Amino acid sequence: TYMHAADAIHGDLGMVQDDDIVIVISKSGDSPEIKVLTPLIKNFGNLLIGMVGNTESFLARNADLVLNTAVEKEACPNDLAPTSSTTVQMVMGDALAVCLMNLKGFDKSKVFFTEDSIPKENFQIYLDTTNIRRSIIKYNWKAKKNYQIKFEEGALTGYYGEKSEAIDRVYVYDETENYGDINLIIQAPDSSKNYLIQLLNDKDEVLNSKPIKGSQTLVYKNLLGTKYKVRIVYDENGNGVWDTGSLDEKRQPEKVWFWNKIITIRPNWEQEDTITIPNGISSDDQKEKLPNESQPEDEGK
Repeated sequence: TYMHAADAIHGDLGMVQDDDIVIVISKSGDSPEIKVLTPLIKNFGNLLIGMVGNTESFLARNADLVLNTAVEKEACPNDLAPTSSTTVQMVMGDALAVCLMNLKGFDKSKVFFTEDSIPKENFQIYLDTTNIRRSIIKYNWKAKKNYQIKFEEGALTGYYGEKSEAIDRVYVYDETENYGDINLIIQAPDSSKNYLIQLLNDKDEVLNSKPIKGSQTLVYKNLLGTKYKVRIVYDENGNGVWDTGSLDEKRQPEKVWFWNKIITIRPNWEQEDTITIPNGISSDDQKEKLPNESQPEDEGK
């Protein structure tokens, strides 16, 4: 997921999960946004990799790992516009992607991809570094097109040398007009405590669970145009899941609180809502109450 440094310090940092590896890309490593963003990421406990052109910079000094992308001179005649440096950064990114593919045993020659039955070569497949059972396909998708992807036997190799079976999947890319976005401004009563913000569907199934500490803005992109609910877990031990009680340990279940509104996502719309988490809740507060409906403002994308 891409996130601009300026957007991150104005709320988008809420999309960073506990197990994410954050790669911060900067030429100087000393911009005001980088100096604000870097300590926040370090405070979250995420592994921070600095892809930077100045190994003496603030970013390089505070990163867990440093990838040196320094250039002797920019191609720009005035040595000002980032030209050579951006090229080096792209090359470094491609090298990382190839290394990950090799490490995980991925063979693209055994993968076939078609759009409306026409073979395509201009696609990329990345193995998800946070979930070894998931791959990400990067392509210029078009609405209402039929896509087919085939993995021949042995396209993927496991850690112990086991080979994948043949896989054949067919998809239709849905229209983006069927989806909407929402920004949830979470106001937490205690900046030192952990919470889980869980997005539920109408069947109370958890679609997304984001751990936070203190007040943050969480960004949800491309949600299907329907209704959602929000549940807050008071994550006392900060392990990122809701824990049941234990009779042996004389421990109560972690408290939960249901926001008393229904979110209605309007397709092709961006909206914003504020959730104020109560400081203390009773057992009655933990029961789901009949929610009010939260409609988007009359303001489109």
